[in-house]
Amino acid sequence: MSHPHVPTVVEHLPQVMSFVRALVTTYESGALSDWQTLAACVHAFYTPTVMAQIDTIVPGWEAMATEGKGVTLVHVNCVLMALLMTPEYQAATPDQQALLEWAALFHDLSKRMRPGMRDLTHAFRSAVMTARALPRLGFAVREGMASAVEDWAALTSGAFILRADGQPIQDNTKLDAICAGIERIYGAGTPATLLIKLVLLHMSITNLGQWPQAAPLDDAHIRRYFDRELLTLAEIFYLADSDGWELFKPETRDPYRAETRQVFARLRGVIG
Repeated sequence: MSHPHVPTVVEHLPQVMSFVRALVTTYESGALSDWQTLAACVHAFYTPTVMAQIDTIVPGWEAMATEGKGVTLVHVNCVLMALLMTPEYQAATPDQQALLEWAALFHDLSKRMRPGMRDLTHAFRSAVMTARALPRLGFAVREGMASAVEDWAALTSGAFILRADGQPIQDNTKLDAICAGIERIYGAGTPATLLIKLVLLHMSITNLGQWPQAAPLDDAHIRRYFDRELLTLAEIFYLADSDGWELFKPETRDPYRAETRQVFARLRGVIG
């Protein structure tokens, strides 16, 4: 990327990145070997004071962290851990790394846990929360476009349809208008646009056959909404997001990684 400085998580939330790096060190040493121990570490770190501070940077963090008895909070930290350990992240540019770290913090921000149900529209809603937060983090909005964010937010939050069982899923027919709106407000190909699209589309590719997406994009839509830069970021993020559930299950983690890489290798051929 040849853009002005991309704001980083460590600039805004140094204590979070220090905590996650410490977890990675402990995990790699073999001293952190189960979800329960990790969850206890996470809940001990995120005191009410720390949570309130993060919420001023990432609005909605406190609400997210209380969902499902803290499962999403632990998962988000696992995604950050997995990200730091992913070879593709380690080989990425500093700007790409910054966007991926922000995506880990924002991607499940609006996720709501309900017994026996998956939240199938939280990617779109989390993208809305991302777009609203970025100007305060130092991401540039195009001149005169700040007031357009709320109209775009209304469009994106309402972009869902009901499937046969009555559960809402994302309405991909609205993606043309949604993506055009992001670019109108933040500019085409800018770091802010890449980040918002990364969060928006993090449930739009089926990378694991065992966990199919409810509203996946077909190849024509992949060509329409992804360029090489966004697809590169998406592959790294999908790897980390999957690993975030599988850190302590190498018997599934490793095959899932291989399957995800195969899916994205094919998609690179799709977009040319």
